[in-house]
Amino acid sequence: YKTQNSVRKVDAWVMRDPMPARLIFLKSLMKLLCDLAKGRLEKSEGKLIPMQLFICLYEDGSDSCPVHRHDCKQITLSLGSPRRMVIDGRSQILAHGDATFLAKEQHSIPKEPVASPRSTSSSSRISLNFFYTTTSNPSASVTPRLKRSAPEEPTSQTV
Repeated sequence: YKTQNSVRKVDAWVMRDPMPARLIFLKSLMKLLCDLAKGRLEKSEGKLIPMQLFICLYEDGSDSCPVHRHDCKQITLSLGSPRRMVIDGRSQILAHGDATFLAKEQHSIPKEPVASPRSTSSSSRISLNFFYTTTSNPSASVTPRLKRSAPEEPTSQTV
């Protein structure tokens, strides 16, 4: 797979141009996420194929993401204030530094009341979403499949 500035190989992205200095930190972050993903793979799944990294900013509790799922695997790394994530109807709190592993489960970030400037939902949070598949499922897609009865539109900002 090729884009204008990169070539995707089975185990890594090879950049054609040097990475801008302000983004160098992403190399070690991507290595960490790839290592986490590799640690969860079964031998029968083959090798890891990184797909995309989305960085979403949730400025406060009014930002949300509707119920959806992806046809690939995903690691969500939460940075910043705690926030509720609903996975297959079960609610869990993601604190700073928590990582959640998803494999096609439905998930969402619901709106939260913004009670005061000191409440957790009024503080910002960044969600790093690493999407990947394996050589046993190379046609997997990152494109979200929205649940038709989702009551709200997404309001997070992809950075």
